[in-house]
Amino acid sequence: MFAYLPHFSCAVLVVFTPELYANSLSEKDALVGAVSAELNTITITAEQVKKEVGQHTYSKEDLERTPNTQKTITDFLKVNPNVQFSNTALSGGTQGELTAQEISINGALFYDNKFLVNNLDIGNHLNPVSSGDAGATSLAGGGLSATMNTDLLCELEVLDSNISAEYGEFMGGVVKAKTCSPKTKTGEVHGSVSYDYTNSDWSNIHFIDDEEFDDFEKNTDATYQKDFVKQGISATVYGKARDDLGISVSASRRWSDIGLTANLANQPESNQQRQIDHLNANIYYDFNDKNKLNVGLYLQNETASKKINNIQSGSYESKKNNFALDAAFMSDFDHFKLQQNIVLQRKQMLKDSASNEAILWNHSADKPWGTGSTSTQGGYGDLASTENNVEYTIKAELEPLAFLKTNHLLKFGAGYQHQEANWERPESAFMYYPPIKNMGLGISSCTTNDGQIDKYCDLSYDKDGIQGQYLAKRYHYQAGENEVVQDNVHAFFEDQIHWQNYLKMRLGVRYDYDSIAKKHNVAPRTNLQILPFGNASLVLTGGWNRYYGNNSFSYQLEDGVNALTIEERRNSINDDWIFYKNVTGTNVGRSALDTPYADETVWALSSDLGNVRTQVKYVHRDNKNQIRKNRVEGTEYTYTNQGQSQADTYTFEIGSIQPFSLWGSENRISLAADYTDIKRNFNDYNDSLFNNEDVYIRYNGKIIENVDRPADNFARPWSARLMLDTQFKHIPLTINHLFRYRSSYDAMTLNTLKGQNIIQYKDEFITKDYLPTRVKDAFTWDIRANYALNTGKKTSTILGLTVNNLLDAHHYYLNSEGRKVSEMGRQFIADISFKF
Repeated sequence: MFAYLPHFSCAVLVVFTPELYANSLSEKDALVGAVSAELNTITITAEQVKKEVGQHTYSKEDLERTPNTQKTITDFLKVNPNVQFSNTALSGGTQGELTAQEISINGALFYDNKFLVNNLDIGNHLNPVSSGDAGATSLAGGGLSATMNTDLLCELEVLDSNISAEYGEFMGGVVKAKTCSPKTKTGEVHGSVSYDYTNSDWSNIHFIDDEEFDDFEKNTDATYQKDFVKQGISATVYGKARDDLGISVSASRRWSDIGLTANLANQPESNQQRQIDHLNANIYYDFNDKNKLNVGLYLQNETASKKINNIQSGSYESKKNNFALDAAFMSDFDHFKLQQNIVLQRKQMLKDSASNEAILWNHSADKPWGTGSTSTQGGYGDLASTENNVEYTIKAELEPLAFLKTNHLLKFGAGYQHQEANWERPESAFMYYPPIKNMGLGISSCTTNDGQIDKYCDLSYDKDGIQGQYLAKRYHYQAGENEVVQDNVHAFFEDQIHWQNYLKMRLGVRYDYDSIAKKHNVAPRTNLQILPFGNASLVLTGGWNRYYGNNSFSYQLEDGVNALTIEERRNSINDDWIFYKNVTGTNVGRSALDTPYADETVWALSSDLGNVRTQVKYVHRDNKNQIRKNRVEGTEYTYTNQGQSQADTYTFEIGSIQPFSLWGSENRISLAADYTDIKRNFNDYNDSLFNNEDVYIRYNGKIIENVDRPADNFARPWSARLMLDTQFKHIPLTINHLFRYRSSYDAMTLNTLKGQNIIQYKDEFITKDYLPTRVKDAFTWDIRANYALNTGKKTSTILGLTVNNLLDAHHYYLNSEGRKVSEMGRQFIADISFKF
């Protein structure tokens, strides 16, 4: 499965080298090692940690009590003021889906974030902006390669600004998820089992107009799901077999059944299924007090069984697989700590079609299933895209050094990563076009000269005096493969300086190099904190940082994909299919690309007074060299560094540090508000791909290139969220409220130009007229209640109920076509958990 075992064997030798020194450790060293081991605890309570500016840490308790319908990392992050969601995040028509929603951090695009589970990078570098998988050359995309179930996590940390030099390959933020390590008595086994359920009958659907109502009633489109059942089950078992050996195993399955009707004349069922499976197994072994090993095995699989609703027998499966092995070795020496990590990882995206032939017939007596003038059957064949990674990192942290009344904590490290990515069509696929005048219309026999029946022939066609049809034109999607190999090297150094209790400074620098771009990127990372009173009652913070992004493999993998497509024709059923021409539509070229980066300035004022924590923060991001697709001429495009964006984000947070007593209950409250001003001349790096036929549009009365439309996704100016958690003292009930306000924003409505209103401009026809429009603001109230039943001495059963949009407010957004689409109404989710 992994092609780089020589790299792996060398890295294993380096990892276990510290074990050679274990026998020379003194009792004093062992005591220091024991103290260090306590610092590795994963399960912590967020309120007990003094958050730095740009850092939010959420505990296991936070993950369990916050309303989270999807059980995904991104859905949970609606509590974070620096996170914005895609316009489609609350779409009322896709509540049967399971995958994580896309998020933006401080104005960056969704594929510019880095997502980690322990040491695994679960970001999608293959095709993050692919919005669909039904096309002949398309695979399912998204910002994440795996949708992690939050039931399997014990901590979630979000780094949105002032991010350490230890982290690279992002321009937005870093989201770190950690699985649970056993902290139990030796010989004891603990764990939990959870089940949740919801369906379309428990979800209210609102309608903008009769057109949207009809879309739901037709029940033929997976983006308007009026009938679904969604469920999930998860289990975690952990314990310590010996004092030096701990084991944790977690598994989950979430699945959804979506009832649909095919958009065919006889309207058969076109039901679809979604399923996400996870299996994590972790071993924690202490060689001695100074050397510890953590090994994790991760299996993640997502499957979507789909049918193209207007194609007979047009079923296929879309899959995402993620398999990884993660090994971490921690050692304590006399004057420093050392950690080494090895990650072996395979990410894969697949499309398994029931057929490799898509055949379009003119409607006839034997081909009657189409609702229009044509009847289509079959599919577009199989596709696969794979990324194999081998990564080794090492980092050291020295014990504090004193110098001229300052203390210095030095941290430095380096890493090497080898990656292979490929796009593959294992077998040729074909798309047959319907017969037209002078090419395939009119035939009296489907029997060839050698006595065979041509399956691409139909004698039942009879229209306008013409009888019989045969297929004479096809696109041949040839079997082939594109491959990209990349080596990455990075190094970082960081000095955390403390001067008494009045000044803290972090000076860092990061170096990155990759073999594709061949760019030597150096990113300074600085952070300054001034404490006028020598404590947390008032802290002034400033930061100046640069973040280099991770170039998606998509730019390289798309090179040559369209070159595999050719058009073939034949003059009769007795002729062979012969080459007619190359198909160059939507051809994608790639110029020499620089690595995109973001320059960040941060200012903040924070305070801990009594039980109240307050923070005011300003983050400015200037994003440069961003990648977008530009038109060269006709339908040929190239990727360039002409993408531009700036973002100014202002946030205010205030909340209780510890729970406070009120009327027989323990309460926590927090308020967070943010204002974001984003200027961006594209929605994603493939922005122009969705409207290749519309080179120019009219926007607000002016003719502009389609790719220059103002971006209107991830662009809500104002948002605010109020969280109130109440735990009653005399009854085992907790109630958690999330009030969220999202301001109005400017978007674009579409008016399609027809007939004499069509505009001719530079040999192109303009049919799309966009007008600025204001999308109204939105207020929602989500609530979650947990009731704990004491079912045994060491067991408990917890009944849970989540209600989203409790007030059943009707909100909407504008989709990419400029059409108003309703968000979900009131929705109920029930769950039950058993803990032992």
